[in-house]
Amino acid sequence: MPTVRREAGFVIKVNTRGEHNPPHVHVFKAGGEVRVLLGDVDTPPSYWDEKTPMATKNKVRAVLLVERYQAECLEVWSKFNGNLS
Repeated sequence: MPTVRREAGFVIKVNTRGEHNPPHVHVFKAGGEVRVLLGDVDTPPSYWDEKTPMATKNKVRAVLLVERYQAECLEVWSKFNGNLS
């Protein structure tokens, strides 16, 4: 999975398998992994699920981080998985 962004110990990655819906990113921190739905330009990202346990405060921070870089995440996701429409 290519890395979209690294910040404050968080790593945001996108799966490269085509047609990997719904649009989302994987966020890693301190051995935990959560998936965050990307939504679209009018809808903020939201927490989807946990792949491996992550502290609640880090889940919240992961969603906020993805929200900050939503356009970049959507661009990378679309590159590997097609358009959102």
